Formats: sequence, structure tokens, C-alpha cells
Amino acid sequence: MCDTLLKKIQMRAHDSDSDVVYITRKGEVLLDWTSEPNLPPIEIMSITKSIVALAVGMLIEEGKIPDVDIPVFHIYPEWYQGEKQKITLRMIMNHTSGLQTIPSGNQISRAPDGVKLALCAELEHRPGEKFFYNNKAVNLLAGILERVTGQPLDEYVKRKIFTPLGIDEFGWNHDDAGNPRSSGGVQMHAKDLHKIAELVMNGGFWDGIKLLGNRWLEQMLTPSQVSGNRCGLLWWIYSQPQIYAAQGYLGQWLYILPEKRIIAIRQMRKGKRPLDQVDEYEDFREWVAQL
Repeated sequence: MCDTLLKKIQMRAHDSDSDVVYITRKGEVLLDWTSEPNLPPIEIMSITKSIVALAVGMLIEEGKIPDVDIPVFHIYPEWYQGEKQKITLRMIMNHTSGLQTIPSGNQISRAPDGVKLALCAELEHRPGEKFFYNNKAVNLLAGILERVTGQPLDEYVKRKIFTPLGIDEFGWNHDDAGNPRSSGGVQMHAKDLHKIAELVMNGGFWDGIKLLGNRWLEQMLTPSQVSGNRCGLLWWIYSQPQIYAAQGYLGQWLYILPEKRIIAIRQMRKGKRPLDQVDEYEDFREWVAQL
């Protein structure tokens, strides 16, 4: 049954122009398929957000951020005005800030300074009241993390997450002002992305060392009611079976099934098909859940 399903998953990966499918269960590799040998690191799109969420948790545990409910104006005093003073770090991370945006990432990718774009955004909804996926707001995290650490987001993540996990080969896109993009823009190999998933699945432990605390992981992976119980803090949550997910444009999928100890990753490079013909392999999660 499992072998038959894995063959179907692989065939579907091929037919959808996927580049990588990598699946493990309890540390055993079930499927390691690539479209061609020696692939470079692939852009993981909005899975970047989920990695940034781990960095926020580390800063809270270090005491550099008091908690996730800190108003953003404590870091950016220019938001001490009107309704903006009510926006918290949590609202930025669970897409309830109320800042004006559009679902497409084009507005972000064309902005010369993503942090300033977020800071200057008008409010479209009252903070905390409505869930709306917000790339613009999330890009403010690059500025927030740099202000509290004194170093760019990508350097902090490299030092605190990538290096301890043995992730050496990666890329990180910046805007024209030099800000690392926090809404997307990281390039990684699937097996290194798998290490991120292992860290989460194993309760913040890596090689016997505790890198992330249980309290943060619980907060990060608890879905908000305002999101329809779909979204935690830059992670997605599914039920029946329970799945923790990091997801990105073009069908970059990272799924953690904690009860089965399964980690499943699918990646696809940009430009393989015209955008109106992209197959995001949306049934990947459903098939993985059957393993």
C-alpha cells in the first residue's frame, strides 16, 4: 500500500513539473526524488516566513523581545498614532494587522524598501479584527528583528538557526535598500529545509541541544480563531490528521505530521511553466496524509 502510494506521489510530482519530493517517516527516507541531478538551492517563497517565525521565538526567549503581544510602536515609535498603535507583533505574524495590502507579492518585490513600504501603509481594517494574508506587513519583520538584534535578519538566522543545523548553502534576496526580505526570498535545498522541519517536529531539539522552547512552539502552532483556525504565527495548521505546514508560491510545500512522524517536502523552480499553467500539486498534502 505504502509503496504503491509513493509511486503515485512520484508520478504526480513528475507530471506537475515538480523539482523535488522528499519524504521521511521516523527518520527513514521514503521518497527522495528530483527532476534532475545536482539541483541548486530552490527559492522556498513564503516558507521563508515560517523560518522567520523561529527567529522571533528565539528573540523572545533571549529577552530581546518581551513577548509576541508587544505593540509594534515600542520598536517603531512612528506608529504611536491612531489605530496603528494597537498593532502588535502577533498581529503582524497572524495576518490580522489590518494594514492595506494585496494578495499578490508583486507590490512587495517591486518596492525599493519593503520595510518602509510596510511602515507607511494605511490601515484598511481595525487591527486584530480580520484575517487577510499580508506580505507587506510581514516584510516589516526584517526591520523589527534588525532593530532588536543590531544585525540584519539573514545574519541572525544564519548564526542562530542555519549554522547550528549545518545549513551552509543558501541564498537570501534583499530589496534595493539592503533589507533581507522576510515575506519570501530564501533559497534552500530540500534536505536542509527538512532540518527546519525536524527542529519543529522534535520540540525545538537538534542533536541533543534545545534551540527553541516549548512555549514558543505551542504559541506558533496554535491557530487563531480569526483565521478560521487555519493559521498560527506564520505557520499553517490542518486537522484530521494534524499537520503543521509551511507553504509558498508555486506549490512549495513543507508538511509535518507529528503523530506519524512524517516530514514531506515538495519544491518547484520558477519559470518552468507560464504562470497561468503552473500546477502547484495541491493534492500533495492529501496524498501524504494517507501514508
